[in-house]
Amino acid sequence: MREEANIEITGLKKLEFAEDNEPNKHGEMTHYLFLTYLAKYKSGIIKPGDDVNELRWFTKKELKSIKISRPSVIIFKSLSWIKDSLSKTVFTGLS
Repeated sequence: MREEANIEITGLKKLEFAEDNEPNKHGEMTHYLFLTYLAKYKSGIIKPGDDVNELRWFTKKELKSIKISRPSVIIFKSLSWIKDSLSKTVFTGLS
């Protein structure tokens, strides 16, 4: 995580693996793999690496107000972080 986000983490735990086909930032259909882990923040100030446009922290409560990928919706529902009413959440594209 140091290279990608400028932070140190501990207690890394694999949560889920998912895949989906979504348009990328250029509108081209792209196959994405989603590897989801749960970890505890240890130190550092979040800062995007050179291949990421933006990184932000979100609380579980804030998840209902942002656009997220379909695989993320499935994962967050399984963790009870979002409710069924958020199933229309859509993907906004990756860099």
